[in-house]
Amino acid sequence: NDWELISSLYCELNENEVTTILKELDLGEIDLYPNPADDQIILQMESNDYSSLVVRNITGQIVMQKQINNTQMQLDVSALQSGLYLIELQGKVKSITEKIIIRNK
Repeated sequence: NDWELISSLYCELNENEVTTILKELDLGEIDLYPNPADDQIILQMESNDYSSLVVRNITGQIVMQKQINNTQMQLDVSALQSGLYLIELQGKVKSITEKIIIRNK
């Protein structure tokens, strides 16, 4: 876990060194915006490590699936009900999950 590594290193390093370590750990692999979203979400990724995207509602039901073909994509979420959703990016080696709030009119 990256945060366990950071907390254990922080005891031995000064604040400037910890900041450098945080930048090197690459904790911000994806950007999802706007959040909360009304009808569209922009997804930007730093790499092509992910091949598919799954959107689940709060009960875990899959409400959207997409193939990822490049490092930026636009998602139409206008058909989703207002609420909290989990967006999971899946790749061969790793996956990442982010939370997004949809507030449709």
